[in-house]
Amino acid sequence: MGRWSVGVLMTGVLLLGITASALAITQALDARSEDEARRADLAATVLNASLQQAVGSLRGVDVLAADGSVSASELALFAGDVLPGSLFAALAYSEIVEGADRARWEAEHGRPILELVPPGRLVPAAERARYDVVTWVHPDNGANNAIVGLDVFSEPVRRAASEATLHTSRPVAMGPISVQPRARPGLFLTNVVKDVDGRAIGFVSSGVAVDDLLGQLPEDIDPATVTVAIDDHVLNEPVRTEPAPDEPDRTEAGRGGTSRSFVAGNRFTVTVATGDRPDLLLPGVVVAGTALLAVAALTAALADRRHRVRCSKLLAREAGLAELGRRLAASSSFDAVVDTALAHTAVVVDADDIELAHLDAGDHRHLIVHRAGATPSVQVHDRGEPTPLSTTIDTGRPVTVHGGTANEPAMRCVPIAASDGTVWAGLSFIWSSAERAANVEEPATAAAAAAAVVGGALERAITAEALADRAAQLSELAQAIAVAHDIDALTAAIERWLPRLVAAARATLVQAPPPNGRWSLDVTWTAEPAGALTDRMLLGTVNELVEAAIARIQRSQHEHQLIEQLQHALLAEVPHRQALEVAVRYEPALSAVGIGGDWYDEVDLSPTETGVVIGDVTGHGTAAVVVMAELQALTRHLLAGGTPLEEICSQLDRSLQRHGTYATAVVGRLDLAAGTFTYVNAGHPAPILRRGATSGAAAHIVELAGGRRPLLGVGTPLEPAETEAVAVAAGDLLLLYTDGLIERREESMADSVSALLARIDAAGHSTADVLGAAFLAGGPGRPDAADDDAAALALRIGTVGVDGNGG
Repeated sequence: MGRWSVGVLMTGVLLLGITASALAITQALDARSEDEARRADLAATVLNASLQQAVGSLRGVDVLAADGSVSASELALFAGDVLPGSLFAALAYSEIVEGADRARWEAEHGRPILELVPPGRLVPAAERARYDVVTWVHPDNGANNAIVGLDVFSEPVRRAASEATLHTSRPVAMGPISVQPRARPGLFLTNVVKDVDGRAIGFVSSGVAVDDLLGQLPEDIDPATVTVAIDDHVLNEPVRTEPAPDEPDRTEAGRGGTSRSFVAGNRFTVTVATGDRPDLLLPGVVVAGTALLAVAALTAALADRRHRVRCSKLLAREAGLAELGRRLAASSSFDAVVDTALAHTAVVVDADDIELAHLDAGDHRHLIVHRAGATPSVQVHDRGEPTPLSTTIDTGRPVTVHGGTANEPAMRCVPIAASDGTVWAGLSFIWSSAERAANVEEPATAAAAAAAVVGGALERAITAEALADRAAQLSELAQAIAVAHDIDALTAAIERWLPRLVAAARATLVQAPPPNGRWSLDVTWTAEPAGALTDRMLLGTVNELVEAAIARIQRSQHEHQLIEQLQHALLAEVPHRQALEVAVRYEPALSAVGIGGDWYDEVDLSPTETGVVIGDVTGHGTAAVVVMAELQALTRHLLAGGTPLEEICSQLDRSLQRHGTYATAVVGRLDLAAGTFTYVNAGHPAPILRRGATSGAAAHIVELAGGRRPLLGVGTPLEPAETEAVAVAAGDLLLLYTDGLIERREESMADSVSALLARIDAAGHSTADVLGAAFLAGGPGRPDAADDDAAALALRIGTVGVDGNGG
């Protein structure tokens, strides 16, 4: 062979070697890029799942504010359920403090409200209209207590997070912030706390350091190669170390990398840069043998193809996992999580069908099996049936079923465990043939990863639904306790709502025997209670609500008794006169708001002249009775002194204006000798005159609608009120009453007055008969008696002699 031929051959060999070297370098670079892409996808998936779990653990904080406030013990109980196994080292509760309440808060807690200023110093906060002040921290130790008093609104990132959760009523994560200790970069997670009326009263929050978050990554991903950014703000810088003598310098090689993004409230970008340099050994061995070059090139091509196929499948699986995690994070209910899992989990392992089974919450002897496919179905199986899924759940181990031939179906069942390690569900991946299953790269790893993501979403949904249900039940119980007006109503509310809230057989309110006499909750379970922190926290909250309600009821009952005694003393029976038959009647409201301000009076002015008054002070309770007593005494004094009726009303006006309240009243004089009744009506129901109600004579009913002036307390009218005089004769009957006698919830005032007139028209001759008809005596009782007090004064005129005595 000539030199030229050898040269051509060597040139060809050299070109082949250069080509092979170039291929090797390209392959190494591609492998590094693909490896970085795989790690970036996996890192983004894991960090997204960890953040979603951390954010989800802050759901249900409204249960803390069932009584309108959050105590340190309530936060501690809540934190005891959240902190174990979470990314949080501590939880803080911050309450919303108005600027006007700053001094009160600082006095109560013995420390000033602080704000955070660079470089991380705490100084007294500037004056603001509103603060978000850290009030309680758990665990309660020296390091955590240092932030008590911090105004969260003073730091822009934390303030933005607080405003975001106020707007959305969902927990959020924002950054970057500095997380103690060692001022590490991290994220701020918070959720708004609302009371039973939906009013925001504070926030439960915590910080998560980026290095703790990176600690959740799988072992094959070095945290030093991962960079995390939130909305283009880099949260961490990968740690660079000096390379060993036989290792390449990664300082320059570590730049760049592969990035993946996900959204968890904000947009997070995860960048993985391994810094590995491609292997350049192959070009150095080109001259080692041309005979093996073709074999090496062919082998490399085949290996490259297999590698690309494998990487493509792995990337598709990891993309499927990421999409599954994203869709599960958006599924809020248990049923929605199941539907999402059935629709999007099979693609993770390229399965043809999938089944999801879980224990029946009501009876663990049964399995509820959900199946996807062309015809989705839900079936209930006996747990004792020997199926691969039931075996997986019973043993807690994966089960693989291979077909007898390559064309028979294959199955891979994996268990799903709760956070406490209890296996309660399982996933079954089904392939139409064993050959299809064999083409799946790392099926065990893929199936386990999918089961972990689905299991976490199912547990979050169950926890969220349970917390929401308990919060609703606690709200209903709190409302029933708040409106209970006596011990019986309070006991009925507890017996109805509390057993459902804590899964008890019964619950009631019991009182210790004298001299202690204290009330306490008596709760009974059919089995040993679970004793979960949440149950103890709920019982503590209910106990506080019950203690406050009992104190309120006892105060109300005591006040009711005192006021009733005072009013009965003021509304004594009026004396009888020979020429005037007088009867009175008073019925108090049955509600617990207190006795009202209804009053009446009859004043002897002369042997033939009588002053009559009936009135109603607005409101109930002590204040109304005190004003009523003052008006009664003033009116009696003015009537006895001969003061004109118009001036009496003006005096009552001035008295009520000092008290800042109002009243209605009818003030009149009945002159038996002259046969007249003169009166003024200040916004009160019109008196009723029944004429001719004597034996053998038909009665004639008249409403006395004259003498009108505005109600008392609004001030002297622009024009003086004019009295009205009406003639009366022996046998006539006057009825004066308050509006509690005629007001009905579902009846117009005109219809109520017409019904009253009809009852009086049909009543007997005596004043007692008339009052009985007016109050429906002997019947079902006065309608709507619980709404308002009612009082009435009836006067029947007899025959008057020259000395004023009846004849």
